[in-house]
Amino acid sequence: MSNNFINPTEKKIILVNKKKSEICKNLPKEDLSQRRTIEAIRSRLFDSYKESLEKAKTLDQRMFYLREIKEITIEIKQDLKEKLKKEERKNLIF
Repeated sequence: MSNNFINPTEKKIILVNKKKSEICKNLPKEDLSQRRTIEAIRSRLFDSYKESLEKAKTLDQRMFYLREIKEITIEIKQDLKEKLKKEERKNLIF
C-alpha cells in the first residue's frame, strides 16, 4: 500500500535508498569491506596527492606533494612485502 501524500523529494529519497540496498545486495562482501581498509585509504590518499600535485602553483607546494607521494609509495611497498611474507608463511604451514 503506497502513501499518496508523499512529496516528490521523499519519493526520490526512497528510490535512491532502494537502489542502494539492491546494489549492496548484489555486491560480494569483499567489495563492501574494502572501502575502509588501509590499502584503500592509502590509494585514495595517493590519488588525491597526485591531483594536488598537478594543481600546485608554487615550487614549494609541488615539492611537498612529491615528498608525500614518495612516503606513501614506500608505505604501500612495505605493506605489500609484509602481505607476501604472511602468505608465504601460510603456504609453508599448510
